[in-house]
Amino acid sequence: MTMVQRETRLPGPAQAGQRRPSHSQLNLDEAPTAPGAGRILGLQRLAGNRAVRPLLKATVHPAPGPLIIRCQPAAGDTPAWQASYIDKTFTIKDDDARVRNDDLSVRQYQKDDDIPAGKKEGDSVVIPKDTAVRVTETKLDGKTLYVRAADYGWTAAANLEGGFINETLGRSQAQFDSTDPRHKTVGDPKANLRSYKGKTYPETKPRQVIPKGTAVLVADTSTDGKYVRVTALDGKTLGWTAASNLGPGSDAGQPEAKTVTDKSARLRMETALYAVENKKIPQGSYVIVKEESQDTNPPGQYVKVASVKKDAGKYVEDQLLGWTAAANLVDNWTADIKGAHAMWEGGKFSGQADLIDIVGEEGRVFQVTAGQYDPFVRLREAAAADGHDLQIASGFRTYAKQRELYTGWQEGKPGYNKAAPAGYSDHQHGQAVDLNTGGFDTPVYNWLKEHAPALGFIRTVSGEDWHWEYRPEKAAELDAAGKFKLPGVSP
Repeated sequence: MTMVQRETRLPGPAQAGQRRPSHSQLNLDEAPTAPGAGRILGLQRLAGNRAVRPLLKATVHPAPGPLIIRCQPAAGDTPAWQASYIDKTFTIKDDDARVRNDDLSVRQYQKDDDIPAGKKEGDSVVIPKDTAVRVTETKLDGKTLYVRAADYGWTAAANLEGGFINETLGRSQAQFDSTDPRHKTVGDPKANLRSYKGKTYPETKPRQVIPKGTAVLVADTSTDGKYVRVTALDGKTLGWTAASNLGPGSDAGQPEAKTVTDKSARLRMETALYAVENKKIPQGSYVIVKEESQDTNPPGQYVKVASVKKDAGKYVEDQLLGWTAAANLVDNWTADIKGAHAMWEGGKFSGQADLIDIVGEEGRVFQVTAGQYDPFVRLREAAAADGHDLQIASGFRTYAKQRELYTGWQEGKPGYNKAAPAGYSDHQHGQAVDLNTGGFDTPVYNWLKEHAPALGFIRTVSGEDWHWEYRPEKAAELDAAGKFKLPGVSP
């Protein structure tokens, strides 16, 4: 999967009504429109309190042609995150590392150039093999990645030793209409409204009973008198149980004590009943949390919410909707729940993630979530220490990309393999990553079998040697048992 270009509306009068492709690492908050060879854009990063600080300086050359990004630290700034190739030196490995112009056409020696021996006017300009170069920029043209080698010009990333594999190119930040803790987006397509129906007393899970003959004290009684909260004689709370489980009197020396007479005196917990109504809040809606349930176990299981409307270009509270399960809601207001940063799990929108562009298998550019990146780096470095070159073959997928893969498979299109429906793939929430295993019983696959669970990764899909998921808790459990895959996964 490659998803490294998006469309970003460039602000400013000169850009009104126009859209231009943008590299995924750009957060274009401001675009000066002064004339010149290119527009200087501040590449900015959202920090903790949403204060925006300069991160890198970028020069974007106007269309036509691929987008060019100068990835250089801003003067006087130490960025919190930057592309991994900054300040590195790379070695040219190819005998025919051709230099290209900004439009990616091959540069040729001109009559007035200082033409080296053995070359003539019209020959392609080549960076000599084994030359050490510093990369200052990257750009993607289709599926081919190019880098700008300082003092030379553009050349294919594949011309560098290592092919630029596992270098990160940029980080794009999720954007929200609000990050107020009370502001939520409806993520579940089955977000029913609920109405409060009073107290209820379900059995505890796992099931527990108070032994027959136990002397207890009644500390509280339900409104209808059917259930009582009981304690031991020393005051220790036991829980709720049916009043019919108790008999009058006890030999415990306390007149108010009762005796458990039923051998199946099941313990219960007091909670509130919020009955489902035949009305849903549309998925993707903005809501404001007005109140949290305090009488549920646990508290906050349900929330009372109000709808939102736009007034004079601003979102304002509209009307009270009622109660719904807190699990139906996702933090913050997300404008496009199927957008470039949107995560999905089990058919539900589950939030947004910052995304990192990384060069993977065959020099293609993939994306991983910011939360997924560090675990992958630990896995990759451990593999490298044992002599294995671990590369990403597919990472995070957008809703649109997953829909394309699923549709292509359903329609039997060439090159499309079996895929989950959009919204249901573990590639859509930063859990799954495909790796360059090269099949079953290969050195890389065998290394992963032995070491990946200790680093949080396990196999979860039958028949897919390449599909691994970061599930640290389950991985720890499997690792302790000497296993590397979920039960039922084959081979």
